[in-house]
Amino acid sequence: MTLRYQVHQVKNARFPEEKPAYSVSLVSYQNINRAHLAKQLCHSSSFTPGDLTGIIDNLVMLIAEHLSSGYTVTLDGLGTFSVSAELKEPVTDPENISGHNLRVKRICFKPAPEFKRLIETGATFERYVPIIKHISPEE
Repeated sequence: MTLRYQVHQVKNARFPEEKPAYSVSLVSYQNINRAHLAKQLCHSSSFTPGDLTGIIDNLVMLIAEHLSSGYTVTLDGLGTFSVSAELKEPVTDPENISGHNLRVKRICFKPAPEFKRLIETGATFERYVPIIKHISPEE
């Protein structure tokens, strides 16, 4: 498994005269969707792609139901899902904070150690160089 990365220059806004640092970000090949996963899973099980699509859909609904009810959800070997919240707008008096002025900030995912190890063990890195097509003035 090869992970592609791009290099980015990071300038220091507080000290622009300092030498810039560099960072990397990963570049995805493409998105693997539910249908693709179902087709792959059916090759190693007795389920049809339709069965697996239904199972995945039900799993998503159950996870959402439990998260919106205040639970965390752990899928052994994969990781734990949880919800974080934030105020809709700044509040100066803590007595004015109630459920009405909160919203879901994000759905958090913490990978299980064994899931992270599976990815780390099989991963190699390759620098991504975008192909730039030059258009001549005649075109």
